[in-house]
Amino acid sequence: MKKYNQLDKAKKAKKMWAKENKHLKKYRRNGRTADEIVKMQSLFFYSDGDMICKKCGYDNVDSLCIEHIENNGFEERKKTGSGPNFFRWLRRNNFPEGYQILCRNCNWLKHLEHNDKKKRWYS
Repeated sequence: MKKYNQLDKAKKAKKMWAKENKHLKKYRRNGRTADEIVKMQSLFFYSDGDMICKKCGYDNVDSLCIEHIENNGFEERKKTGSGPNFFRWLRRNNFPEGYQILCRNCNWLKHLEHNDKKKRWYS
């Protein structure tokens, strides 16, 4: 009997929360979350509307990422955050220069080339 009461209370609490937070539903548009929308806006801006990798031309949006041209991503993530926070930061700052769109493969290859100049750690 006690477990039933706890379950009933949990259901009531969930319904109450959903009723009080109806405004959160507006952040989902056409099945996309607000985070996905901001990412798409950033990819669209930095690819000049093409939504393709600048190096190889790959066009699968799920594999595209924003790459720091100056290879200063580590320092910048300390200031701006990563993931959705980074995309929001880009939009808030009117999409500053210094970024390009690469697929994950080209981004990783650039990372390896950059590190190869420092030291050869992957051989």
